[in-house]
Amino acid sequence: MYNLPPGGGGGGNKNDIDQIVRGVATIAGLAVFFLSPLGSIFFAVTNSLFLLALLLPVGAYVAFNAWQYFNTIKGPCPNCGTECAVLKGEKNSLGMPSLCLNCGVAIRASPDQTSIEIVSGSNSVIDDDFITSDSIFDSIFANSDEPQKSSSLSPNEKEKQFKRDRTVIDVEVEEDE
Repeated sequence: MYNLPPGGGGGGNKNDIDQIVRGVATIAGLAVFFLSPLGSIFFAVTNSLFLLALLLPVGAYVAFNAWQYFNTIKGPCPNCGTECAVLKGEKNSLGMPSLCLNCGVAIRASPDQTSIEIVSGSNSVIDDDFITSDSIFDSIFANSDEPQKSSSLSPNEKEKQFKRDRTVIDVEVEEDE
């Protein structure tokens, strides 16, 4: 007897009728809600968000590809042959320099906007004055005690500075046992 489900027993139909009435009342309540103006507002908001979630990424993808098609030039890097993309400039002017991500050479669009060319005299970013100014963070957070870097270094000084900045000191640590 202790394994019987709770509920009073007796085989009455009262519980069955209560369950049916609850189900019918729920369905009727939902129907009244969605047929009312409040339900139509709910549907309008839900459908708008659903369409926005579906159409915004598609529209952004199409817009970005259109912008990229009209404002960039794709082609091989003149130095290493890797596929690169650079921004177009105005007709018969030199475009903004960009970097080849493979070899580091400064490249830009040709004046006729049909191909990619090396920025004159540039073999790599290291040898070039491609970046002539410090970043905005350097000017904000620079220590006033440090002397400011001069971009008017001679080629010999640049070479020494390059070697000094790239020197690796290898230290091996031995553990005492």
